[in-house]
Amino acid sequence: MPLPMVESELLRATSFAELQSSLMALDISVPERSRGRQTHHAERYCIVHLLSSLGSGRLTFPLVVLHRDRPDFVLSMPNGNIGIEHTEAVPENVARSEVLREQRHGHKPISLHMLCQASQKRLQLNFC
Repeated sequence: MPLPMVESELLRATSFAELQSSLMALDISVPERSRGRQTHHAERYCIVHLLSSLGSGRLTFPLVVLHRDRPDFVLSMPNGNIGIEHTEAVPENVARSEVLREQRHGHKPISLHMLCQASQKRLQLNFC
């Protein structure tokens, strides 16, 4: 049985100036991968940057931005709705190297040897 869709209002604006003010008030911090980063952190960061980069003529008001799933965001405007799906495409080894760097090595380069060791440990855990 599919899970019910959870929808929340991210912001509501009646003018471009109010939109800009609302965007500046939103928390768009994105924790490091090793410190509890979740999908909604990156989604919120990206939608705020997208909306802040659009000119005043691209949107109509009143505007309501809903955060949900499938699509991740819906821009509801008088002239219609726009669905926006956010995808973060990061190779698994790049994401793993970021976590290793954050957890143990600060911002020092990660060697291929360290990545291989991490992969072996993960495989051993999966097969034991």
